[in-house]
Amino acid sequence: MLLIATALAGGWTLDEVEHIEVSQDCGSLRVESWPAESLHLETEGMVTQNKGRVVVTPRGCGETRVRLPEGVELRAQTQSADVLVLGLEKASVGTISGDITVRATQDAQLSSVSGDIDLSVGGGTATLMTVSGDVRVKGPTTGLTVQTTTGTVVFNGRADGPVALTSHSGDLLVTLAPDAPVTVTATSSSGDVRLAPMEASDDASTLTLFTFSGDAVVETRSP
Repeated sequence: MLLIATALAGGWTLDEVEHIEVSQDCGSLRVESWPAESLHLETEGMVTQNKGRVVVTPRGCGETRVRLPEGVELRAQTQSADVLVLGLEKASVGTISGDITVRATQDAQLSSVSGDIDLSVGGGTATLMTVSGDVRVKGPTTGLTVQTTTGTVVFNGRADGPVALTSHSGDLLVTLAPDAPVTVTATSSSGDVRLAPMEASDDASTLTLFTFSGDAVVETRSP
């Protein structure tokens, strides 16, 4: 087990670290922010540092744990490993079959082939892509883009920016906070599209809903 309790132990200062890269085949990856101005790694494998980046390559299928200041960007790629991210400002995560769970992240770029994505966005923007995995998003966002082939997409939160959801055969289910004008585009070839609730007199909101063979429903309520 390799343990680096502080960035200084590797011969470099934390100010020089712009992002951390993790490439893991299986097992699990947990990355979380903490108040200390140091980097804490628990893994079996290799760690290198070069020009503002720390590269972590775990060995085997154990759990990799990372703690770092919230301003350090995470870039992670896994095969079947599940990924949990807590409290970072920016995270980019891609998996083949692993599930991705992200909490309170300002800027998220997440993708999975067959794994599910569960995102609690912290007020920023997010771009999510899956092939067959389901996508769940909640919280306030200034911009959300989701693309999936067969997965179901569920968004529940406040949108202070454009929301664009696309699925080939999955359902698109959107529940919006009623106190902000929004621009929502939801497209599904054969799935259902449902948007709720919208104020009946909200002229500032722009809605574009399309489905080829499914139902498209907008639920409204009186202001």
